[in-house]
Amino acid sequence: MSECASGDFIHRQPITPDLTIADFLENYPELEAQLLEYATDLKDIQGTDLFVTIANSVTLQQLADNLDKPVLEIVTELRSKASEVTGVAFNSDDGNVPDWFSDDRVAKTLDAQEILAAGGHPLGAVLAELPELAEGEIFELVTPFLPEPLIERLRQDGYPAWSSCDEEGLFHNYFHNQRN
Repeated sequence: MSECASGDFIHRQPITPDLTIADFLENYPELEAQLLEYATDLKDIQGTDLFVTIANSVTLQQLADNLDKPVLEIVTELRSKASEVTGVAFNSDDGNVPDWFSDDRVAKTLDAQEILAAGGHPLGAVLAELPELAEGEIFELVTPFLPEPLIERLRQDGYPAWSSCDEEGLFHNYFHNQRN
């Protein structure tokens, strides 16, 4: 099943670099074995108070740093595994294309793959571009995973969002400027 498999939205904490191991395991208990493939040292102390202490304080970013692996690699792999188990959370309430979406209304596109691979975050660029759009225009953000925290932030700021996934596994996240 691809990372973009459709499914019902399951409200779980998004898998981000600042998610602790404990929070990951609480939200994705079915993926414990996959996480422990990275955190092999934790296998030996699993079920102990020391494991609990470490899991509560170590983030996925810290785990990646300790393993000398890019955090994006670990986060993307875990998100992919999560989508195989839970289905991917697409961002329209009913899974259908929203009325406001049309390809010809996409005014700006940002492919954030390089930004993310370098450890950066595209939120600043998106926040700078959205207010520049005319009312009714759409901003497209291309990412290798569903950027749930960014989507939620922009929704809170009043920008309706919808995401789709292409055959290459890239997410196309659309934000509608309905205000100005």
